[in-house]
Amino acid sequence: MMFDKIQIEPTTKCNLSCKYCLGLKLPDMEVSDDILEKIAGNAKEYVIYGYGEPFLYPNIRKIEELGGKIVVSTNGTLPLSRDVIEIADRVGVSIDVDDTFRKGLRVETAMENLKTLGEKGMAEIVLTSKNTNSIPEFFEKIAQYGVGLLATNVVAPNPEIYREALYFEGSRRNVELVMDLDEKILVEAIRDCSRGGGRALAKYRTLLEEVYSEGYSINLLAIFEFKRRIVRAFEAESVFERVKEIAKDYGVELIAPSFFGDSKSRECPYKNSIFVRADGEVSSCMSFAYTHSEYVNAHWKKVENFTVGNIVHQDIDEIKECLRNFEELREDMENFPWCADCPYVEGCWYAERNLDCYANQPSCSECLYSNGIAKCLLG
Repeated sequence: MMFDKIQIEPTTKCNLSCKYCLGLKLPDMEVSDDILEKIAGNAKEYVIYGYGEPFLYPNIRKIEELGGKIVVSTNGTLPLSRDVIEIADRVGVSIDVDDTFRKGLRVETAMENLKTLGEKGMAEIVLTSKNTNSIPEFFEKIAQYGVGLLATNVVAPNPEIYREALYFEGSRRNVELVMDLDEKILVEAIRDCSRGGGRALAKYRTLLEEVYSEGYSINLLAIFEFKRRIVRAFEAESVFERVKEIAKDYGVELIAPSFFGDSKSRECPYKNSIFVRADGEVSSCMSFAYTHSEYVNAHWKKVENFTVGNIVHQDIDEIKECLRNFEELREDMENFPWCADCPYVEGCWYAERNLDCYANQPSCSECLYSNGIAKCLLG
């Protein structure tokens, strides 16, 4: 059985210093020819991208020997060679409308690369409160070249970046159910409870019954506390209605993120895929490849690396077998609870250590990619 996708990190070297980077301090590593030879012919698609800039890998032409569809994601700061453009089926260029968050980005060079790529190109933009309103004008400019757009919300490395994010992790349906409620209902319901009953308590219980009957849990405190964040998410949705019209007018591809979570509608974009680090270690996905910290659901979270083997010392069939148990779990994301809807997520010892109350370790219970809030260039 072949993998649907193999993502390869050709190098850990990078020539940018992005504020929303996870800040991994990795030694300089480059993937060896032996690793590329071992994984060649074992996937329908190869995604050339990791925690470094692929075009800093001196042997980038070797990707031609992998077979299958070739997708490359670059930060666009280096001129693209014609031979690599010909080899790749798709080239994503990470770009912002300015260099506010991507320190070292030369927007003009990245734009020239997109123009050269034309229909083969895909602009990749990380959305924040600073750039969202500029997206329609930017997209219309690159759409004229036949270039598509992949927009992703930021996976925050710290509280400062989290405050610039446009999404609310809680399920949208829950937000819709409580939009007209005053947050005083919680205090009033507690007061009614002490009295043995009352209108506020009855209303609160009716709300919970409706939420549970639809298969959701609800973090009511988070919805009330982050009203401003929720408004911002609705505003971002409105901006992307305009962006969708531009994509339709020019006939170019648009991959847009979700701005709300949904515990009942999650899917792993890395199913039947692996992430191969530059040193040959193999993980289930890029998120689990290295130990790092994230800020999600308004709390710090430590993600320990999860590797299932090393392609230098093992063959691809051994790697597949080592991954089998986790692959069965992520086949259905309902195997992982959606922590954003849990009223106990704040201060949860399990969530902070990337465990969950289903005893999964590692857990995908706060994975923004599973909800489409974050997007990656796969396919």
